[in-house]
This record gives sequence, C-alpha cells and structure tokens, in this order.
Amino acid sequence: MTGTVRAPLAVFAALFAGSLLLAWPALGWPMTFDDLHLVQTYPVRFLLTAFQGHWDPYRLMTAGYRPLTTVFNHARSLLCGENVVAHRLLLLGLGAATWGWLAVSLRAWGVAPRATLLAGALWFTSIYSVFHYVWITDGNHMLQGLAFAASAAALARGLPRGSRSLLAASLLGFAVALLTREDSLALAPALALMALALARRAGAARACAAYVLALALASVALLALRRAVVPRSQPPGADFAAPFISFARAFSPAGTTGFDAPSWAAIAGWWVVLGLLATTWARQRQSPGASGGVPLWLGCALATCLPAVNVLREDLLFFPVLFASLALAQVLAELSARGGRRRGLAAAAAAWALLGGAAMSRVYAENFHPESLRTIWWNGRFVYGAYARKARLPPQRREAVVAQLHRFQIDEMWGHEVRTRKLEQRAIAQGRRRPGDDGQPFYPWLPWSED
Repeated sequence: MTGTVRAPLAVFAALFAGSLLLAWPALGWPMTFDDLHLVQTYPVRFLLTAFQGHWDPYRLMTAGYRPLTTVFNHARSLLCGENVVAHRLLLLGLGAATWGWLAVSLRAWGVAPRATLLAGALWFTSIYSVFHYVWITDGNHMLQGLAFAASAAALARGLPRGSRSLLAASLLGFAVALLTREDSLALAPALALMALALARRAGAARACAAYVLALALASVALLALRRAVVPRSQPPGADFAAPFISFARAFSPAGTTGFDAPSWAAIAGWWVVLGLLATTWARQRQSPGASGGVPLWLGCALATCLPAVNVLREDLLFFPVLFASLALAQVLAELSARGGRRRGLAAAAAAWALLGGAAMSRVYAENFHPESLRTIWWNGRFVYGAYARKARLPPQRREAVVAQLHRFQIDEMWGHEVRTRKLEQRAIAQGRRRPGDDGQPFYPWLPWSED
C-alpha cells in the first residue's frame, strides 16, 4: 500500500475510532427535534419538488433551497430506517472520510497528514461539532464537508496544471455543497483564498482568476435561483458583529460558556494557552524557514464568518471550526518541529484543546438526551404544539414520542405548554441539570437557544 493511500486511510480510521468514543453515550438516543419530521423517506414527487422550491415538502422548517438535503434525508432513511445507531455511525463515517480525503489534498497547501489528523481531532472535539453527529438532521453538514473535500482535491490538482476539467470538478463540489445548504456560501471566499495561495506557488494567475470569477457567479446564481423559487426565504444577513463572535467561538474548542468552576477554568485557561501559542508562533515566524500556511487558514476561518455567508448560530459553525482547527493544527505542528520548550507547549495546548472540547461536548450533547427538557419541549411541538397540524411523522416514530411524553404526564396541548415549563422550573430549582439513573427529566447545563 503506497503512502498516498496509507495516510488518508490512517486519518480516516483514527478519526472514526476517536469520534465513536466521543459520541458513544449518544449513539442510541432516539430521534428528536427536526429529526422527527425531516429524516424519512419521501414520494418521488416530493424529491422532484425539492428542486423546484421549498426543500421541506410540508413547509414546516425554515424556507430555503436545499434539494440535496431532502435527497440525503431520503437516502439515509432508506439505508438506516429507524436505527438511530446506524444513522449516527453513518454521520461519523462521513466526517472521518472528509478529513481522510483532506489529508491528501491539503498537502498542496503545505499541511502534512499528521497536522490534518490533529485538525480533524480538534474539529470533532469542538463543542459545536456535537450538532453534526448527535443531531441526525444536522448531519447534512457532513455532506457539505464531503463536498468541500472533493472541491479542494480537484482544486489542488487542477489549478497548478491549468486543467479545466478538474477546476470544473472543483466547482461542481462547491455546487453540491450549495445545493445541500445555503450556508455553503461561506466556502466561496475560503476557496478563493485557497486558490490564490496555490496560484502564487504554481504561477497560475489566469486559471486562478477564472476560478474565482466562477465561484462568484455560482454564488450569485444560487442566490438568484433561491429567491426565484422560494420567495419567502431569508435574505443574506448583514450582522457585522456576528463575524467576531463566530470567529471567537471557532477558536474555543470548549465553547465560551461554562457552568461550574472547572468548566470556566478550562475555558479561561484555553485563552491563556492560545495567547501563548500566538506569541510564541509569531516570534518563530521571524526565523528562516517558517511556513506560510497559518495566515491562509486564519483568513479562511474569518472569511467563513463574514456577514451574508454565515449566521450567528452554534450549529452553523461547521466551516469556521474546520478552518480554525487547520490553523491551530498548523501552529502546533510548526512549534513542535522546533523541539524543546516549543514542543512541550504544543503538546500541552493540544491536550488542553482536545480534552476540554471533549468534556464540554459530552455536556452539550445532553440537549438531545431523551430525558432532557429541551428534547421534551421540542418533541411536544410535533405532536401537541405549534407543528402538530402539519407534521407528518412516521407512525412508529409518533408512537414513540407520545409514549415518551406520557411518562411525564404530557398528553395534550395544555401539558405541552404549561407542564413542560413547570418541569423546567422544578428541575432548575432542584439542581437536576444532567441525566441521572432515576429517569427524571433534567434541564441541560448548556441549553441550546433554538426557540
């Protein structure tokens, strides 16, 4: 087996095993939130309609143009059925495959497979990646990631050669990401920066200019199509505070909110460690032989947080965290290569980021636990609340949700609206903030504000 094949397979295997360990407690948790309504098989006419208008056939979810998400939901439902373990294993596999593929293409930008492996580990353990493997619906982000990996691979090979077919393939990967979720627009400036960095080395200015222009045209075309076929879709945002908040979140594996002294210490300590990394790396940059990859990934991380291409929501940080992880991994690799104290600092920083992110990820994932009052509230919306009239849940899934709610004496609209809130107040007053062995409902320490 050649090194070209061995490296990506090793990255895939290591990340799949590590992410499986991280996600293990949540693997069997039942579907919840939008899973109840979206992750199912659809009639062929609904799949075709998704390419002509609203991506949700029942018009419950946010209006938008995401036809490949509907196709993906249909395909994985055919493959995995009601087996939630199979669904989550599929998502973990797609995430690991994304980083395995990137282990090949990122060599063109000076990122060694070991640094890619570390970046993938940082990405998986980031608190904001919980959504992409625990929340089954949100696993459509994994399809975006795979499309990006394909686009980057074609760009890495095609731009230095001036290959029109490979550059077209890169644009096709970008288009697949766009048709999966509109927030893939965040990739346009990032891919443009990657193309510019590659063109400087390869002397491919003309091919780079054509590629960047094509990225811009594809983005405009998607927005125009979206506006034409889904008139009520949300327009691109213009929140100029969001980039700085999202950028800070992307570089904090444990998040920015704690719930006790150790968690706050882990978060605060990380920013001290990050400051030490930044200053030590900046000094090293003055020395001969320092590489230039870190500024590129920093630029890509910021670009994917810009207004109009991303939204200030925790579950939409897929690409900012990806590029932030690449920047951190490259910094750690460069410091480690210098040996001595720098290597010790790099090892300590990597351990802090991975362990802190993993610990907080476990707590954050508990929003989706079957006894979480966040889950109970959202599930109630689909059978008794705001979504009950339009929601089309598969019969087996509806029965399971009704039985779950019945355990907590929630059997109609009043119970959903009033009793759930009383249960929340009682859980907070009694300090029940994490799942216990008694089967009692709890209110998560790190609630996700999705109402």
